[in-house]
Amino acid sequence: MRKFLNYFETNKHKRLPSSSLIPHNDSTLLFTNAGMVQFKNQFTALEESKYKLVTTSQKCVRAGGKHNDLKNIGYTARHHTFFEMLSNFSFGGYNHFKRDSIQHAWNLLTKDFGLPKERLAISVLEGDEESASIWRDQIGLSNDKIMDLAIPCVDTGLGLERMATVLQGKTTNYDIDLFQNLINSFKEQVMIDPTKASHIIKQDPKPT
Repeated sequence: MRKFLNYFETNKHKRLPSSSLIPHNDSTLLFTNAGMVQFKNQFTALEESKYKLVTTSQKCVRAGGKHNDLKNIGYTARHHTFFEMLSNFSFGGYNHFKRDSIQHAWNLLTKDFGLPKERLAISVLEGDEESASIWRDQIGLSNDKIMDLAIPCVDTGLGLERMATVLQGKTTNYDIDLFQNLINSFKEQVMIDPTKASHIIKQDPKPT
């Protein structure tokens, strides 16, 4: 998290604190469920942002709703009720925002995080030749690494737990140090091996 925030802070982004898990100015949400929630009024042009470039690590809760991954929580290795979303935002007035945003993302992943370039692929909006040419001509990706995304959508949120899984070379989010520290602490408190607990719970009770 610190490396992500420091990276964008050194690249002219204002680091802002996480907002409350309970949105105080949005009656449409029970909980903050994404990194952009505290900037909803800026994205909808209801308010002008004090800063043009912002970076945050937002605490999020997903506990309901059609688009909140509720059905995936507890069934996959990468969905959680509580998580932190690493984000960077631009609120207008930023020249060359595509070029700079693409360069920031690529440098962060390949240089600061050290991910292998050959394992990365990107997507652009179908017909957005400007973005495609930046990835191709300035970043150096071949055409087979650039895919065309039919629906106009931009999501710059980066799940802290998911990124930690990649950087720590683990196969599931639950194997990263953050969760292992919690699991081991629970194990010490209840004196139950969590790898065996699920087996015990799933066993059918013996008839009495």
